[in-house]
Amino acid sequence: MLVDYKQPLKIFETLFGLFKVDKFQEKEVQVIGWYKRSMRPYFVCKYIIKDEERYQCYNYLLTKIVAYALIILGVLLKFILG
Repeated sequence: MLVDYKQPLKIFETLFGLFKVDKFQEKEVQVIGWYKRSMRPYFVCKYIIKDEERYQCYNYLLTKIVAYALIILGVLLKFILG
């Protein structure tokens, strides 16, 4: 199954691939996240645990922050512009 480990910016994915991916290849890890159904099911990764060390994926957190910021901005604009 595909594990979707995205970062907010592509440069972070590149750095992860260059410097950290060797720690996970052919190793036993625990992946925390959720399963999503689509034409091709996949698993969205929130973080990876290896040897009691946690590696965070910030895409979920950034998505939530941006969503709440846009909601607040929309409410403020509604009251300011009437």
